[in-house]
Amino acid sequence: MQSIYRLWIGSTLMAVVLCKGSIALAQISSDGTTGTVATSTAPVEFEITGGTTSGINLFHSFNQFSVPNSGQVTFINHNPVIQNVLGRVTGPSLSNIDGLITTAGAAPNFNLFLLNPNGIIFGPDGGLDIGGSFIASTGSGIEFNGQGIFGAVPATSTNPSLLTIAPSALLFNQIGSVQPPSSIEVFSRFLSVPAGESLVLLGGHSAPTATETGRVMIDGAILDAQSGRVEIGAVGGEGRVALGTDFELMFPSGVTKADIDLQGFA
Repeated sequence: MQSIYRLWIGSTLMAVVLCKGSIALAQISSDGTTGTVATSTAPVEFEITGGTTSGINLFHSFNQFSVPNSGQVTFINHNPVIQNVLGRVTGPSLSNIDGLITTAGAAPNFNLFLLNPNGIIFGPDGGLDIGGSFIASTGSGIEFNGQGIFGAVPATSTNPSLLTIAPSALLFNQIGSVQPPSSIEVFSRFLSVPAGESLVLLGGHSAPTATETGRVMIDGAILDAQSGRVEIGAVGGEGRVALGTDFELMFPSGVTKADIDLQGFA
């Protein structure tokens, strides 16, 4: 079975010069809303434990979440019931991933969500070594059908303990959001998930810098999901993008799409 690649492209595909700039050394810290514990096990290595367990989901909430060059962050899970581990960033900083995100524990084969409206950048040495699908979004929230929302603004989000079912959509319109959602940029040489899983990148319409137009930008990266799915999309306004059974992106007709910029050998 071949991998499935889908690009949800806006009205115009443009080439841009992206300024990577100088980004401060990455840090990981909990915001205290879900019981997440971020333990530094080495100067640039962290283990993520604790969190809020609800049904098949484990929720984490961070004030900041970045992984420096040669660094590693490991999400630990020992509960075999957990299918989805969901992390949100509620602070003002973008996520700069220039190290490795891994999963471990007695039950490491879960799907991993990362939500940060401020932007997500995978640097040249950024990578994944996880047991399930990976879903990254710069939207404002993750919807759980009729149960509620796990959003980047805790005051307007549902108590995570009430969200027991699988995520149903990625939102770009949560009330209380402090800024438009930002872009996802991938400079990583190789970004992959296990065979049969999905790699999903859904960005927004405002970039991490004030001068750039937001989008999803892939610069020379190889995105790999053998016998699985690679889904890339960008939202150009407010809206709701549903998630299918295999995390395929389902754009309704009323949602404006932003650009997907492919550079180098992507």
